[in-house]
Amino acid sequence: EDEGEDDDDEEDGDNVEEEEEEKMEADKEESKDKVDQSMEDIRIEETTTGTLLQRDNFVNMERLATLYKDWKSGSVTPSSWLEEHKNSPAPTSQSSSQIAEVSNSQNWLVKCLLMDNSPNVRRLAMKIIEELIRDSNMVVIMLKLLVRSIDQAIEKSEVSEEYFLSLNACLILAKEDEESGAKDTEEDQNQKKGLSTLSPETSFVQQYKLQTFYVTILSTFFDLVEGELDRILDMQDEFKAHIRNGAMPVNITLGYGLRRLLEIISKLLKSKIVKEECQRLNKSFSNAIINSFLKVRKLKIIKNRLIEDSKNILQELFDKTCETNEENRVSFLRACMNVLHKNEDDDLAQEFIYQQLCNIICPEKPEPAYVLTLTKAATQEEFIRGVIKKPVVSTELGPLMRDIRFKICRDLEMMDAIEIMELLVANQIVELDLPVKLVYEQVWWPFVTQSSGDEVPSLEDKKPEELPPMNVIYRLAGLDGEATEDRVESLIDENDENKDPEVKYASSSVLAEDCIETPQGANKCGLEIILRTLENISNLKSKRYLVNWLLKLLYFCCKIRINRQKALK
Repeated sequence: EDEGEDDDDEEDGDNVEEEEEEKMEADKEESKDKVDQSMEDIRIEETTTGTLLQRDNFVNMERLATLYKDWKSGSVTPSSWLEEHKNSPAPTSQSSSQIAEVSNSQNWLVKCLLMDNSPNVRRLAMKIIEELIRDSNMVVIMLKLLVRSIDQAIEKSEVSEEYFLSLNACLILAKEDEESGAKDTEEDQNQKKGLSTLSPETSFVQQYKLQTFYVTILSTFFDLVEGELDRILDMQDEFKAHIRNGAMPVNITLGYGLRRLLEIISKLLKSKIVKEECQRLNKSFSNAIINSFLKVRKLKIIKNRLIEDSKNILQELFDKTCETNEENRVSFLRACMNVLHKNEDDDLAQEFIYQQLCNIICPEKPEPAYVLTLTKAATQEEFIRGVIKKPVVSTELGPLMRDIRFKICRDLEMMDAIEIMELLVANQIVELDLPVKLVYEQVWWPFVTQSSGDEVPSLEDKKPEELPPMNVIYRLAGLDGEATEDRVESLIDENDENKDPEVKYASSSVLAEDCIETPQGANKCGLEIILRTLENISNLKSKRYLVNWLLKLLYFCCKIRINRQKALK
């Protein structure tokens, strides 16, 4: 009986719990229906809503809590609020700029967007911003508000995902992407997750009104990037002390704000309208990119995925800055010289920049990798034992034909006969001091292509895998009697020898210009910086790599007349 009574009590308790759950579900459904109806009412006049929200200074509204209570009690509905505010006076230029002047610490939307302990509040704040920026007039307001709050977002990097998603939505250039046929990457799609795609018309209005503002945003963002890199570099010094004590602290969220900033910067710099605006304003961010890249290269101890991604983005931006068309080349050289002046005490930074200057003024072409087949002369089968079946790549042997001969004699164990071993290419005896590159391009390639009766095509149009391997025949001199083949004794590299130095090294004339700004107000030229750096080096052995690039750059500069004259002065 006692057990039966216990079972009855349990059944009664279960029934009560079920009734309570059903009641809670009914309340949730009722609340959800009320919210859905409210959102539907708001969308009745979407354009008007955005205008009224702007007029009522919605983003900074101090009486928002009161309005919420009125809405919850039923005394105010979205429709009645719209009707009440339709005839409100249009904002003056002063009132429309109030949002940019209000302190972010007083802004409820920013507080919600960066709230530490509530992901739901952050997501709802992001949805509010999404609705607001449907009106093009609100985009500028929201963009200014978010940009002015970005330092807070970087400090709270662990909870700033919704913030950066909202900022990214304000910076969307959807229409330009549609015109160029560009497609979002998987990473871009993840960043836009949870945000509605703006219509092409709205995006066009955004571009028209924001293109001059983007350049200002870039300047602000680059300052923040450098500041964040300085902060991480200071942390690296602290990490060194921990490592000496046997501890290795790890922070997987370190660098989140840095990466997000660089992603936005990268997108803006790739945008066509931003490029055009920078050209119109004669604005360049080369100095900021070089400075940031030099700083991120110093991060040797602190490493995680976010910082590695940041390095890759800055590497890409730096490579874009180094592009070899003449206009970019001159701009890059000027920027490098200004950065050098600010990093006179940093030997690693100076060495890197001087190396880049040398590569820009006189870029070294990478040695092409040509495939070679090494074949024994058919008449000397009895005298030369063994064969080399596997093809070889020219870059793995050395730059000269002499290196090929060494490879043959070493593999066939004929080092005692190395001095009488001769090489033939295209039925001609080639001298051993000739570069393999020139032998392929000027002896083998014409031989292969002219045999078909066609003109010699350019090698630049061919991919490495499309090129036929060069057949090198080796034999012992004198065994078959006196040689009757023609002999190739010299070849001229037409790309270098015939070019006027005044043309080849023309870009180095920038170093003779007084383009380096100093705190004293007097401008300096790049040659003055180079010569002063050389003069201040007391220990050549410890700074031999820096000296090497300095002398190489000075050699390039002295190839043209204007630099020689400036150096002598």
